[in-house]
Amino acid sequence: LEYSSMIQSVNKLQESGQTETKETIKIVFGKEDAAVYAAKAKRSFQEFEEMIKDPTNSGRPAGPKVEGLSKLADVMCVVALACEFLQKSSSEEEKTLYKARIGKLLERAKTHFHPKYKILLENSRSSGPSTATPDGRLFNPGHCIEVGWMLLEACKHVPNKEIETM
Repeated sequence: LEYSSMIQSVNKLQESGQTETKETIKIVFGKEDAAVYAAKAKRSFQEFEEMIKDPTNSGRPAGPKVEGLSKLADVMCVVALACEFLQKSSSEEEKTLYKARIGKLLERAKTHFHPKYKILLENSRSSGPSTATPDGRLFNPGHCIEVGWMLLEACKHVPNKEIETM
């Protein structure tokens, strides 16, 4: 689509009350100040982490609270976002904070690794994987590969030989 056609489409969407699309178009075409966009992205990242800590923040019903439970999907999403923010950050202070966050996430990812089977399990405890329950035995091959790739990408920013050789 040409820019003018897109704007017409966006205007129609806006008239119907769908303004998020217009915001997206502004960002794509650089019509929004980069600092404003960066602030929105950081705020969204913080909100995302809050939803991971407490799923009711996203409008989902409260489930059973399991202390010390780590979900591989949460680790993967946050490490991927932290790597993106690290790459885009211009402040050394921010870079240090993102590297520290990535380092903690890499340590958390290790708890998902089952050394006997050489796989990443979807759920783990802080003490490591436990196959005593069905939740502890949950394994998704595609997700394991995807997370492995993201962890190796994170190791480019925060080297971790143990992760690199798992």
